[in-house]
Amino acid sequence: MSTIKSSATKKTMIITGVNQEIYPLFEVITNKKNKDMMILNSFGAVITQPMAA
Repeated sequence: MSTIKSSATKKTMIITGVNQEIYPLFEVITNKKNKDMMILNSFGAVITQPMAA
């Protein structure tokens, strides 16, 4: 029988309208790894990028 290990890492969602070149700064600002963040690019009230890498 196999054992499943899960991590209880809190994720962070960032909705922003800033330029993608400063996305690496979010890691420093939030003190989270890139894999624990979802960055959505928004212009006004419309989310133009539904998922981030």
